[in-house]
Amino acid sequence: MFGSKMVKHLHKEFLLSREQYDAAANYWQKLCEEILVKKGQVDSWRPWLGIHQDRASAPVEEGAIYSLHSHAQKKAINIEQYPPKTQELEISAMVDTFGEGVLENPIEYLTICCSLSEESAGIARSLIESWVSEETTASTIQSLIAKLIP
Repeated sequence: MFGSKMVKHLHKEFLLSREQYDAAANYWQKLCEEILVKKGQVDSWRPWLGIHQDRASAPVEEGAIYSLHSHAQKKAINIEQYPPKTQELEISAMVDTFGEGVLENPIEYLTICCSLSEESAGIARSLIESWVSEETTASTIQSLIAKLIP
């Protein structure tokens, strides 16, 4: 709900069938793999959330559709997708910590929530490209979020 520019939605019917859900999940996997290949980090990131370990068993529902984790960087990415509510850009992002006070090595994670469109995917790509860089910290990515998402 940022301005009045209409966006081009992708896989907006992802909740209607397993096939359409998998197409949306595959979109995110491909986008992330392209970034990891470009950054030379394909081998250091793996599916994070249990429902993404075996995608065939993931429920067809809005919410977490794709996730990745880097053990070496103690970082993760969680992508949540929901159906479009408007014809405008719908995206938000935040950084949080998983396991703080519980895990020996808590995991900082970037969550991107969006209605998938070419425009939201472009913003997500920029955030993910930055986040997977070893030098990117939570405060760095928060600044980028503030810059990219009005």
